[in-house]
Amino acid sequence: MNRLLILTLACFFGNCFSADAKVYIDIGLPDTKTLPIAIPTLHSAEGEVGVIASKVTEVIVSDLETSGILDILDKAIYPSDPLKAELSPEMTDFKPWFAIGAEALVKGKVAMEGRNLTVDARLYDVTAGRQVMISSNKRDAKEFRKVAHEIADSIIASLTGERGIFSTRIAFVSNVRGNKEIFTMDYDGEGVEAVTQNGSINVSPCWSPDGSAISYVSFKEGRSAVYIKEIKNGIDKRLFLPEGTSMGASWAPDGQRIAVVISRNGNADIYAVNRNRSGLVQLTDSWGLDVSPSWSPTGKEIAFVSDRGGNPQIYIMDSSGGNVRRLTFEGKYNVSPSWSPKGERIAFAGMSDGKFEVFTINPDGSGLMRLTTDAENNEGPTWSPDGRFITFSSAKGGGIHIMRSDGTGRKKVTSMKGRATNPSWGPRLKEQ
Repeated sequence: MNRLLILTLACFFGNCFSADAKVYIDIGLPDTKTLPIAIPTLHSAEGEVGVIASKVTEVIVSDLETSGILDILDKAIYPSDPLKAELSPEMTDFKPWFAIGAEALVKGKVAMEGRNLTVDARLYDVTAGRQVMISSNKRDAKEFRKVAHEIADSIIASLTGERGIFSTRIAFVSNVRGNKEIFTMDYDGEGVEAVTQNGSINVSPCWSPDGSAISYVSFKEGRSAVYIKEIKNGIDKRLFLPEGTSMGASWAPDGQRIAVVISRNGNADIYAVNRNRSGLVQLTDSWGLDVSPSWSPTGKEIAFVSDRGGNPQIYIMDSSGGNVRRLTFEGKYNVSPSWSPKGERIAFAGMSDGKFEVFTINPDGSGLMRLTTDAENNEGPTWSPDGRFITFSSAKGGGIHIMRSDGTGRKKVTSMKGRATNPSWGPRLKEQ
């Protein structure tokens, strides 16, 4: 039976967002076969709306190509469609699409009234001639990229059972203005917005689990301190900590606790504090430097870096600070751990031949995998919210890159001048 038909039979007609719906693309398998899909330009009138329709289609295609699970057929072989403005399956002739090898088809139309943009899109099972997904979006015309990302997210959700990551944002540090400021951008590098504009040194951004805030380290008050910036209202508060040098922070999955690094008398240790700045608890107390905490998705464990064994290595401890065990043994310098959203892997930067590369490893220390091989440094990996992608900074081009979790599909996403570092991939927002 056709894979899309299996999915369709599990869905209510026109709605494939049921939690009980079966999926036919298992994104957990390493050798998932790509699905042939046709995506003709969304129908529209001519003029400005026609230009926007083309741009929306281009973004959808780019997103779905990035996914790595779809084979987007060449538009040169697409059949003519005299009823391209008709979106009901009854008004669509699927035979020509089947003839070119398409198993899935995306059709849609774009309309604009004033500056209000309406985009309707459909996903079809070509073999069964059935509708799999309906997506209707209304936004200001200037937000056409957001509309396209939302449609691509819905297509991925319909085919895999898990929404895409195309509407997510990445925070990062850039020296484009001469000093280090924090910015956010869409996952593909578009829509750059400033988070800090204080003219000081700002580093180590980290998203809260709900995406409502970003923690970061700044020297704007003379010495390093941890701040929390609320995204919607712009409120920026300092996290008051004991005297010492603050060196970074990491949010617990509950969004209430934060692991912070405080260096006092030349010795750095990890502490946990509540978001409301109460309940400070010291978690590490070794003679070495303990830095770069990263919570497990359960909140029960924390990965971190310590040189207590002589060289920086990755360790894991319980969230209470007990049961410390060393994770990495290969390589003399391993830093920047980042726990995957589903808990099955930990990414980190390890030194190899005098430069940093991105690796992943199982939490039990098995399955070490090297993902990058460059002549220049690749550092600071963090995961996408679905765990299928990793973002990191690279000296190769001085920007932020993304790649799939197996190291394939790598591309640079930042285009602004200057050097970009310290990426932090934000969560899916509730409305996404």
